[in-house]
Amino acid sequence: MGDVPLGLYGVNLRIRQFFPDVEIIYLTRDDLLDVFSMLPHCTARAIPGMARGASPDLKGYTPLLTNLDPTSDLPWLPGMVVPRLLLPKISLPFSLEGKRYIGMHVDTETGTYYGYEKNWSKANWEQLIQKVVENGGVPILFGKKKTSHFAGVVDLRGETTLIELCSVLLNHCTTLVAPDSGILSTIYYVDSEKPLRVVSLWNDPNQGVLRQAVPSPNPLLEHIPLIGLESISPDDIYSHIKFEQRCEK
Repeated sequence: MGDVPLGLYGVNLRIRQFFPDVEIIYLTRDDLLDVFSMLPHCTARAIPGMARGASPDLKGYTPLLTNLDPTSDLPWLPGMVVPRLLLPKISLPFSLEGKRYIGMHVDTETGTYYGYEKNWSKANWEQLIQKVVENGGVPILFGKKKTSHFAGVVDLRGETTLIELCSVLLNHCTTLVAPDSGILSTIYYVDSEKPLRVVSLWNDPNQGVLRQAVPSPNPLLEHIPLIGLESISPDDIYSHIKFEQRCEK
């Protein structure tokens, strides 16, 4: 997911520098269609059965770019382009009014897929959640699956689309706490003017939005990166959480 704003936004710009009228079509997984719908100047088509790390069946297609890695294949990109994802206005299928919501992405669902650990420990999340609840905040969990149980939270994992997730964060949450992930990269690059503090957790600071080294297109997004998963404590994160109440629709 994160490679869409981190890499493909820049790829689209470069292609259109040379071929301004070309139609750009991406073949992707069906669970990535939402993030591609936010990427301007292109379309996306889902390939049935396509999965992370698997070779897709591209019968009937002649792809021009395959296995593109934004980290290694686009060395010119960091510091050069501010990605801008376009978030449509939607009506949420649930109500989130009158609370002090703190967004949390507790599991990237990729584990050590990238060769290093991205996730903070469950025990640390539990301690942070307890501190937030004791001080009048309401943690909202985001992600693809309910991989583990947490008490005292609104658990929206697996119950929102990506567009709904971004809408909840920008309209109802004061803070997002998240590891380097697709959710982090997506919300960071939404072209919006909504206040949001993002506290990001990193094991490798040479990745993701830190490697991209450009500001968010959202002038009201405040980014606080914390580096070194093993040394980050619940108190460290709690000290950066904003509790101002928001009631927006």
